Amino acid sequence: MAVPKTREEFREYILNECKNNDYVRSEEDIEHILDIVAFFGTEMYRPIINLLLANYDELQARIASYSSEALAPYEKLAKAIDLDAKSIALIQEVMEGADTKAQHPKAGRQLTEAELRYIRRRIQKEDEEHYNNERS
Repeated sequence: MAVPKTREEFREYILNECKNNDYVRSEEDIEHILDIVAFFGTEMYRPIINLLLANYDELQARIASYSSEALAPYEKLAKAIDLDAKSIALIQEVMEGADTKAQHPKAGRQLTEAELRYIRRRIQKEDEEHYNNERS
């Protein structure tokens, strides 16, 4: 399969991954994943999608337990960047959880250190830009 270029092609990729790995994801879940992929860019779409799909249920459970106070920083950041608060919380949870590198056993691999560094640099860049914008 060629690298997806449109949101619809990414949706097809996600649906194929769900089918191949027995993931059940709602349309809302897929929309959040699509938003996150759009945020990071296409360079790392495969590991990002696989990481989110493999851990989505656990991530959702963690986010569901957030209090309104715990969600407040994500909602504030969501106003400054092109992601909603839930997508930001998903990124935070997947990057900080013990399952960060875990992917479905059928995937046959984990994220490499280089892939993790790329993802974390992208998050850090947004955090720094948001912080600098708040200070000015």
